[in-house]
Amino acid sequence: MGRIPKAMEKTLGSNVSKRDLLRYCLAFLNSSYAQDRLITGHRPTPKGSYTITEEYLKEIPIPAPTNKSTVKAIIGLVEKLEDPESALKDLKDRQALENKLETRIQELLN
Repeated sequence: MGRIPKAMEKTLGSNVSKRDLLRYCLAFLNSSYAQDRLITGHRPTPKGSYTITEEYLKEIPIPAPTNKSTVKAIIGLVEKLEDPESALKDLKDRQALENKLETRIQELLN
């Protein structure tokens, strides 16, 4: 078991599902920090997109979780945002959730 799964289980005080572990990591990989890292110092393809490589992924910090409420909030927000049947049809509601998630991520990265 890796560093992040062990820390998450210790922080939450229980076993953690792979899905929740992936949701936690996904929050950081989809953050504005990750976007900034992608376009800073990397060259776009001729069509203007950027290639996601293993080297790029190594540049994105995923901090070991240390606060139970923060971890649960991050996982919960990602879960709501990924649910295709949720009531997030209103763009403002979705943006509000994305902003809350971004705030949590920035708190952990700073």
